[in-house]
Amino acid sequence: MGTVHSCFRRALNLSTSCGRLIALATNDVPVAPNSMVTTLEASTGWLALGIRPGDAVRLAGDPENVIIHFPSRAVSVALNPHSIYYPFIQLSKPIAISTPTIFPMLHLALESAMGCDVHEGFYPLLAFTGQLLADLGAQAHSPPQALNYLCRQAYSAMSGLLAAIRWNDTEAANSSAKGLIGLGPGLTPSGDDAITGLLVSLALTLKAYNLHALVTHPSEGIGSLILYIADHGTNVISQELLWYAARGEASSSTEAVILDILSGSANSVRESTRKLISQGASSGVDQLWGILLGIPLAFDIIAG
Repeated sequence: MGTVHSCFRRALNLSTSCGRLIALATNDVPVAPNSMVTTLEASTGWLALGIRPGDAVRLAGDPENVIIHFPSRAVSVALNPHSIYYPFIQLSKPIAISTPTIFPMLHLALESAMGCDVHEGFYPLLAFTGQLLADLGAQAHSPPQALNYLCRQAYSAMSGLLAAIRWNDTEAANSSAKGLIGLGPGLTPSGDDAITGLLVSLALTLKAYNLHALVTHPSEGIGSLILYIADHGTNVISQELLWYAARGEASSSTEAVILDILSGSANSVRESTRKLISQGASSGVDQLWGILLGIPLAFDIIAG
């Protein structure tokens, strides 16, 4: 199957012969396009098994009972057959949508996030989401001075990227995306997480209205540009995240927030938002910021 690339408490990344990374996750992690959820308890975690980078990985069993072997450690873990990722962007099933409630649901998701005890990454930017969207058509995008240095950088780069996508300005998109990709600390930098939320929410919203999505394949449109920059601007784990985001795919927790906002279910929006922002030190918050910008951007594009 491949070899171990990197090992963390809740995820173990495998290098495969096809050149892609696949993550093996503990049983509490949401399904995602580049991961397989196992039966390993989160309370145990991968680090406790003594697995190290470079260890060989083998598959055994049948489709109903897949076993992952680590021969050098005499360790075996089973896949969870009930946790399989199906990309919503590729399903023929229509996306439920309630147009009159979408903007109230966006505000509800923002309120739900602001009320949670997560203040890392781009969290300070949530309070300036409305201002950033209002500045979309402006020439200058001066970040609020109340923000810290990292968030001011992100605000300026994101405002430029939103405008560039809106007006299909490839040169401006290139410049702005370079300011976001790889920006910030973390296994997946905050800037990469924000772009993920942006691309996937944009793609799913346009799909809901049966319009041609800008980001449904990594060889097309803004997705191609993002991936070209990511190849040199961020780490390989984040490159995988962005590769799938360029196809309109993300973890089930990310997709759930977008779909709940579009369908207008208040209770579901509160629940899915809280689940998302509990993901990682700041990854969930950073992706939510991208979602809160991507859905309104899609409506701006739809309006022409």
